[in-house]
Amino acid sequence: MNIADVYKAETVKECIKLLAKHKETKIISGGTDLVIKLNEGQIEGISLVDISSIKELNFVKIEGNTIHIGSNSTFSDVLNHKSIFPKSIKGFVEALESVGSPQIRNAGTIGGNICNGSPAADSIPPLIVLGAKLTIISKKRERIVDIEDFFLGKGKVDLGSNELLKSISFDIPNEDSKLNFYKYSYRNALSITLGSVAALIDIQNNIVQDIKIATGGFSAYCIREREMEELMIGKELNEENLNYLLNSAKKIVQKRIETFPNDFKVLKNITIEGALRHVIR
Repeated sequence: MNIADVYKAETVKECIKLLAKHKETKIISGGTDLVIKLNEGQIEGISLVDISSIKELNFVKIEGNTIHIGSNSTFSDVLNHKSIFPKSIKGFVEALESVGSPQIRNAGTIGGNICNGSPAADSIPPLIVLGAKLTIISKKRERIVDIEDFFLGKGKVDLGSNELLKSISFDIPNEDSKLNFYKYSYRNALSITLGSVAALIDIQNNIVQDIKIATGGFSAYCIREREMEELMIGKELNEENLNYLLNSAKKIVQKRIETFPNDFKVLKNITIEGALRHVIR
């Protein structure tokens, strides 16, 4: 592990000053992803800013119709507040519950999960369909970014070296909507996610009035699947229409992985079909 320096920030203000002063830095809190990269030599010669003690970044609250989550909140912190969450975002809770082991949920933060930019991050697909907004701050400014636009490529995110993700916010869906989530892993909860799907769906009289779909593990980063959505909006939720969506979804995914081995393609086909069938209901 090749680290230049480690700086401990006790407040947001102190963190911002450190990030502005030291250019080659990475923020660390739980370290469940970053420590692995450091140990494997994927990242070298950087300084770390430890934000694990910044209490003002650890919160979960509802203001009006909006849920706000501090970036330094662990998965367990958020789950400890699940009693205040409406049933319409049940899939968001299920996504957090599916993360790793209890030890990982106790250490890993929702902000770290987002900023790591993994294509298989469990928290991201539900947040995409919820239309989550990210509040990002630096010494000079504060900006709001749609989470859907935050991911630029595998492991690449719209976050400058002098910036800090402060919080995640999203509006509570209407009572007619429900958020479903499903994922497949290679072996169990401790394994890397093979693929996951989140769907925020509004069905009335068995007609899909609206649907938002996001996937993880089927592209270089978690993405909103608008092409899949268009195939279901205004349609009756029946086996014929669902099968058409599943077959179309497999073709969409195959275009992204056409250079991969056939065994991998078959596995992804099974995964996207199974996950979609679980969430569109």
